[in-house]
Amino acid sequence: MASKLTKAAAEAVRAWCAKHGKPAETVRHVHPRAYVVGRAAPMCLVVSVPWQDSEPQVREHDRQYPLDVLHTFDASLDAGMWCATAYVVRGGTQETVAVPFDA
Repeated sequence: MASKLTKAAAEAVRAWCAKHGKPAETVRHVHPRAYVVGRAAPMCLVVSVPWQDSEPQVREHDRQYPLDVLHTFDASLDAGMWCATAYVVRGGTQETVAVPFDA
């Protein structure tokens, strides 16, 4: 069962996607306490996700590889900020997105 924090983060991701014209059909693998490490390039955000928040099937992977490079994210995110990340499926595409989230 997902925690209240995870459900709130999933709703924040859903709302951000809808606001930016990319409505999410499915939201999975939500990390409500991701940390922004920095930007690797203009459209590349590097985040660290805590493996403790991961779903059981990806927990070991996230433990070994905690950093993720994202290409869809809120422009206000910068190094040192906290955010929520989630794997979003919509219209034949899928990707992980990052949005501001204060728990």
